[in-house]
Amino acid sequence: MKQIGELKYQYVVATDLASRGIDIDGVSLVINAELPKDNEFFIHRVGRTGRNGQSGTAITLYEPGQEAQIAELEHMGVHFTPKALKNGELVDTYDRNRRIHRQKKATPVSGKIAGMAAKEAKKKMPGYKKKIRKAAEKEAWFNNRVEKRNSARSARKAKKTQQ
Repeated sequence: MKQIGELKYQYVVATDLASRGIDIDGVSLVINAELPKDNEFFIHRVGRTGRNGQSGTAITLYEPGQEAQIAELEHMGVHFTPKALKNGELVDTYDRNRRIHRQKKATPVSGKIAGMAAKEAKKKMPGYKKKIRKAAEKEAWFNNRVEKRNSARSARKAKKTQQ
């Protein structure tokens, strides 16, 4: 422990039990090879880094089946930034809660198209999205054509009244 305190080692590997008793100044990185059974152990272990106003990083490796425990830790105030290992480097990856935070695309559709979309979605037949999209495009084209016709008529009437 004295040699560790004197920073004679660049890396220290410890179990949960050992890490609870170690208090080393200047720890900048903690790598969690697995999530512990008790979330308090995790909080204590991650707390080894970034003490006394210093910055630090904790990397946690977990499996897809441990999402509930990660959610519990986030609820306790631990923030996770998702990363993936690609070509030997850690790179940013998608947010695991992306479906929860997903915004619906706002597409202006009339009541007729909205009703058609609901009806077709219930059927779930192949190509129903394409069918809805084509109907919306056709309706937009038709509405645009009617608008152009009306503006041309009003322009002709305005021209006639000026003469």
